[in-house]
Amino acid sequence: MRAASYMAMTSLSTFKHPPSWSATSVFDSTTVHRSLLPVLSPMSFQVALYKVKGVLKRRCAACYFVRRAERLFVECREKPRHKQMQRMTKAQLKRMRED
Repeated sequence: MRAASYMAMTSLSTFKHPPSWSATSVFDSTTVHRSLLPVLSPMSFQVALYKVKGVLKRRCAACYFVRRAERLFVECREKPRHKQMQRMTKAQLKRMRED
């Protein structure tokens, strides 16, 4: 058993509600059941990926165009979900890889 999970289980298993809380559960409030423990998982962050489009448009005032590697991009300082990337044909991509 990993140390972090052991510490989390021991600290949660000894947790008792303060006397000001009222128990609304069917189970005894002093007993913590394993099935009721919260799931301990690493935090995950969503990342806004590029939307591949044939025609790029600025969606707000903070959006701006950038040209990188013969491809046009739209970046946004305020809303990462506005990121767009110019669509390229297979022939154009193959030519880029050969260079």
